Amino acid sequence: MKIGIVGLGDIARKAYLPVMTEVENIELVFCTRSPASLTKLAQKYRIAEFTTDYRELPKLGIDAVMIHAATQAHAEIASFFLQQRMPVFVDKPLADDANSVEQLYERAEKYNKPLYVGFNRRHIPLFNTMSRSWQMANAVSCSLCDGRNTGLTCRVSSALLFSMTLSTLSTV
Repeated sequence: MKIGIVGLGDIARKAYLPVMTEVENIELVFCTRSPASLTKLAQKYRIAEFTTDYRELPKLGIDAVMIHAATQAHAEIASFFLQQRMPVFVDKPLADDANSVEQLYERAEKYNKPLYVGFNRRHIPLFNTMSRSWQMANAVSCSLCDGRNTGLTCRVSSALLFSMTLSTLSTV
């Protein structure tokens, strides 16, 4: 499997690259706007293919993409890859506004492609404690829909709440 990695900042370098580059049977293709960082990290991890433009990744034959770019770029980049009919993993938060989150879910459903939101600290004790609170809030959020909206709207409310909870926890 060939996976494009978009964004090679702190989270990617500290949490993902050390693990992903050791996984057998996957090939990584790096993408970041900084040519200096791109060259340095490609050499460090022995990555043969890399680019500064995420729109070039499909031409390099990737099967899926992981997005670790700045939050304000998540929706645009994820939308592009969903339109290319590729599975997408986005490091939290999925987007910086509820409308963008809903549009991404709709696009994923339209193209029948997975859209994942990741959080690299999901196993810390504080998160496990907070997840019980999130589950209760999730139930309240979905019950507020009360049949007036689609399940998608309820899911977006839950996803947005979940993303907000994770963002709060990541700053604790």
